[in-house]
Amino acid sequence: MSDHLSVRELDLSSTGLQTSGAKEIADGLMRAKNIEVIKLRDNASVDSSQMIYNLAFSPKIKHIDLTRSCTGANKWPAIVEALFKLLKISGSVETLMLGGTDISQHLSLDFN
Repeated sequence: MSDHLSVRELDLSSTGLQTSGAKEIADGLMRAKNIEVIKLRDNASVDSSQMIYNLAFSPKIKHIDLTRSCTGANKWPAIVEALFKLLKISGSVETLMLGGTDISQHLSLDFN
């Protein structure tokens, strides 16, 4: 990601992404100022909280797809916190897809 700063869309759907790879991608997302779309759908085993938080520093991010991702309650508290910070910092997000997840039971009143 550091060498390709003009990337606008990153589709990691169904890649079997693991946490170690997610950390590397998260580091690159800090520098990806042109990214508008990220798709992480169907990656059940990854904790994407650091990637989500780092997207807050991407001023053009509009679309985030976490459909059927991050299954398992132990990952959701960190992901919910990262989403809250992202939405608080970034004013550009237009679409947040969370279908097929159990995120709703982990949302606090801050999301109301």
